[in-house]
Amino acid sequence: MDTGSTKNFTNLPAQYKKFLTEITKSLDDLIQTKTEATYSLQIGGRELHELDKVQLTITKIAKENEIFEIDINRLILYCNSKNSTLDKLKDFVHLRNLKLLDKAIKSSKYKKFIDQLKEEYKSKKGVSKTEKDIESKLLEIWEKYFTYFNGLWKFIEYENGKVSRIGFIDPIDKEQFFI
Repeated sequence: MDTGSTKNFTNLPAQYKKFLTEITKSLDDLIQTKTEATYSLQIGGRELHELDKVQLTITKIAKENEIFEIDINRLILYCNSKNSTLDKLKDFVHLRNLKLLDKAIKSSKYKKFIDQLKEEYKSKKGVSKTEKDIESKLLEIWEKYFTYFNGLWKFIEYENGKVSRIGFIDPIDKEQFFI
Protein backbone atom coordinates (compact mmCIF):
# COMPACT_ATOMS: atom_id res chain seq x y z
CA MET A 1 0.00 0.00 0.00
CA ASP A 2 1.63 3.21 -1.14
CA THR A 3 1.52 6.09 1.32
CA GLY A 4 3.41 8.58 -0.80
CA SER A 5 6.45 10.01 0.90
CA THR A 6 8.01 7.86 3.60
CA LYS A 7 9.84 10.79 5.16
CA ASN A 8 9.13 11.31 8.84
CA PHE A 9 7.84 14.72 9.85
CA THR A 10 7.16 16.56 13.10
CA ASN A 11 5.48 19.82 12.15
CA LEU A 12 1.87 19.29 11.21
CA PRO A 13 0.38 21.31 8.37
CA ALA A 14 -2.61 23.44 9.43
CA GLN A 15 -4.97 21.16 7.50
CA TYR A 16 -3.79 18.10 9.51
CA LYS A 17 -4.04 20.01 12.81
CA LYS A 18 -7.62 21.02 12.03
CA PHE A 19 -8.49 17.44 11.10
CA LEU A 20 -7.05 16.08 14.36
CA THR A 21 -8.88 18.72 16.39
CA GLU A 22 -12.18 17.83 14.72
CA ILE A 23 -11.84 14.06 15.23
CA THR A 24 -10.95 14.37 18.93
CA LYS A 25 -14.60 14.33 20.06
CA SER A 26 -15.38 11.22 17.98
CA LEU A 27 -12.46 9.34 19.48
CA ASP A 28 -13.15 10.57 23.02
CA ASP A 29 -16.81 9.57 22.75
CA LEU A 30 -15.67 5.94 22.55
CA ILE A 31 -14.51 6.02 26.13
CA GLN A 32 -16.06 6.96 29.45
CA THR A 33 -12.79 8.07 31.00
CA LYS A 34 -10.26 10.27 29.26
CA THR A 35 -7.15 8.72 30.82
CA GLU A 36 -4.56 7.67 28.26
CA ALA A 37 -3.73 4.42 30.09
CA THR A 38 -7.23 3.01 29.68
CA TYR A 39 -7.95 4.25 26.15
CA SER A 40 -6.92 1.05 24.35
CA LEU A 41 -8.80 -1.11 26.85
CA GLN A 42 -11.93 1.02 26.53
CA ILE A 43 -12.11 0.97 22.74
CA GLY A 44 -10.93 -2.64 22.67
CA GLY A 45 -14.14 -3.58 24.46
CA ARG A 46 -16.32 -1.98 21.77
CA GLU A 47 -18.09 -3.87 19.04
CA LEU A 48 -16.95 -3.53 15.45
CA HIS A 49 -20.16 -1.76 14.39
CA GLU A 50 -19.51 0.94 17.03
CA LEU A 51 -15.99 1.44 15.69
CA ASP A 52 -17.35 1.57 12.14
CA LYS A 53 -19.58 4.52 13.05
CA VAL A 54 -16.56 6.41 14.33
CA GLN A 55 -14.61 5.42 11.21
CA LEU A 56 -17.36 6.89 9.03
CA THR A 57 -17.33 10.10 11.06
CA ILE A 58 -13.55 10.37 10.76
CA THR A 59 -13.79 9.73 7.01
CA LYS A 60 -16.45 12.45 6.68
CA ILE A 61 -14.36 14.94 8.65
CA ALA A 62 -11.33 14.06 6.55
CA LYS A 63 -13.25 14.65 3.33
CA GLU A 64 -14.52 18.02 4.60
CA ASN A 65 -10.89 19.00 5.28
CA GLU A 66 -9.64 17.65 1.95
CA ILE A 67 -7.68 14.95 3.77
CA PHE A 68 -7.44 11.67 1.91
CA GLU A 69 -6.80 8.16 3.18
CA ILE A 70 -3.19 8.45 2.07
CA ASP A 71 -2.85 11.58 4.25
CA ILE A 72 -4.30 9.78 7.27
CA ASN A 73 -1.87 6.92 6.69
CA ARG A 74 1.04 9.39 6.46
CA LEU A 75 -0.06 10.90 9.78
CA ILE A 76 -0.29 7.49 11.43
CA LEU A 77 2.94 6.09 10.00
CA TYR A 78 5.33 9.03 9.72
CA CYS A 79 4.32 11.83 12.07
CA ASN A 80 6.69 12.17 15.03
CA SER A 81 4.72 14.99 16.63
CA LYS A 82 3.50 14.45 20.19
CA ASN A 83 -0.27 14.64 19.89
CA SER A 84 -2.73 12.74 22.09
CA THR A 85 -5.41 12.66 19.38
CA LEU A 86 -2.93 11.17 16.92
CA ASP A 87 -1.99 8.54 19.50
CA LYS A 88 -5.68 7.72 19.99
CA LEU A 89 -6.18 7.55 16.22
CA LYS A 90 -3.30 5.06 15.94
CA ASP A 91 -4.81 2.91 18.72
CA PHE A 92 -8.26 3.16 17.18
CA VAL A 93 -7.03 2.08 13.73
CA HIS A 94 -4.99 -0.82 15.09
CA LEU A 95 -7.80 -2.10 17.31
CA ARG A 96 -10.43 -1.71 14.58
CA ASN A 97 -8.28 -3.80 12.24
CA LEU A 98 -7.78 -6.42 14.97
CA LYS A 99 -11.54 -6.55 15.58
CA LEU A 100 -12.11 -7.11 11.87
CA LEU A 101 -9.47 -9.85 11.81
CA ASP A 102 -11.14 -11.52 14.79
CA LYS A 103 -14.52 -11.44 13.01
CA ALA A 104 -12.93 -12.83 9.84
CA ILE A 105 -11.16 -15.72 11.58
CA LYS A 106 -14.38 -16.71 13.35
CA SER A 107 -16.36 -16.68 10.09
CA SER A 108 -17.00 -19.62 7.77
CA LYS A 109 -15.54 -17.52 4.93
CA TYR A 110 -12.11 -17.74 6.56
CA LYS A 111 -11.95 -21.54 6.49
CA LYS A 112 -13.09 -21.52 2.84
CA PHE A 113 -10.44 -18.93 1.96
CA ILE A 114 -7.69 -20.94 3.69
CA ASP A 115 -8.81 -24.10 1.84
CA GLN A 116 -8.85 -22.19 -1.44
CA LEU A 117 -5.32 -20.90 -0.80
CA LYS A 118 -4.10 -24.40 0.07
CA GLU A 119 -5.42 -25.74 -3.23
CA GLU A 120 -4.06 -22.81 -5.21
CA TYR A 121 -0.66 -23.16 -3.55
CA LYS A 122 -0.52 -26.86 -4.36
CA SER A 123 -1.57 -26.16 -7.95
CA LYS A 124 1.02 -23.38 -8.47
CA LYS A 125 3.92 -24.80 -6.48
CA GLY A 126 3.26 -28.53 -6.68
CA VAL A 127 3.71 -28.73 -2.91
CA SER A 128 1.11 -29.19 -0.20
CA LYS A 129 1.11 -26.81 2.75
CA THR A 130 -0.58 -27.33 6.08
CA GLU A 131 -3.45 -25.10 7.15
CA LYS A 132 -1.16 -23.66 9.82
CA ASP A 133 1.50 -22.77 7.19
CA ILE A 134 -1.10 -21.09 4.99
CA GLU A 135 -2.54 -19.12 7.91
CA SER A 136 0.92 -18.06 9.04
CA LYS A 137 1.85 -16.75 5.59
CA LEU A 138 -1.50 -14.97 5.23
CA LEU A 139 -1.21 -13.30 8.65
CA GLU A 140 2.34 -12.24 7.79
CA ILE A 141 0.99 -10.35 4.77
CA TRP A 142 -1.97 -8.91 6.66
CA GLU A 143 0.17 -7.80 9.60
CA LYS A 144 1.78 -5.00 7.62
CA TYR A 145 -1.68 -3.41 7.17
CA PHE A 146 -2.71 -3.32 10.85
CA THR A 147 -1.62 0.31 11.21
CA TYR A 148 -3.25 1.58 7.99
CA PHE A 149 -6.52 3.51 8.28
CA ASN A 150 -8.49 1.02 6.14
CA GLY A 151 -5.81 -1.66 6.35
CA LEU A 152 -7.45 -5.07 6.51
CA TRP A 153 -10.58 -3.78 4.82
CA LYS A 154 -8.83 -4.29 1.50
CA PHE A 155 -8.88 -8.06 2.20
CA ILE A 156 -11.99 -8.52 4.31
CA GLU A 157 -15.43 -7.19 3.39
CA TYR A 158 -17.76 -6.76 6.34
CA GLU A 159 -21.42 -5.90 5.83
CA ASN A 160 -24.47 -6.01 8.07
CA GLY A 161 -22.53 -7.48 10.98
CA LYS A 162 -21.03 -10.33 8.93
CA VAL A 163 -17.91 -11.07 6.94
CA SER A 164 -19.17 -11.22 3.36
CA ARG A 165 -15.89 -11.89 1.54
CA ILE A 166 -12.22 -12.58 2.21
CA GLY A 167 -9.66 -12.34 -0.55
CA PHE A 168 -6.79 -10.53 -2.17
CA ILE A 169 -7.51 -7.34 -4.08
CA ASP A 170 -3.94 -6.24 -4.69
CA PRO A 171 -2.14 -8.59 -7.10
CA ILE A 172 1.18 -7.76 -5.41
CA ASP A 173 -0.10 -9.10 -2.07
CA LYS A 174 -1.36 -12.25 -3.74
CA GLU A 175 1.93 -12.68 -5.58
CA GLN A 176 3.81 -12.24 -2.29
CA PHE A 177 1.72 -14.99 -0.76
CA PHE A 178 2.96 -17.48 -3.35
CA ILE A 179 6.65 -16.57 -3.03
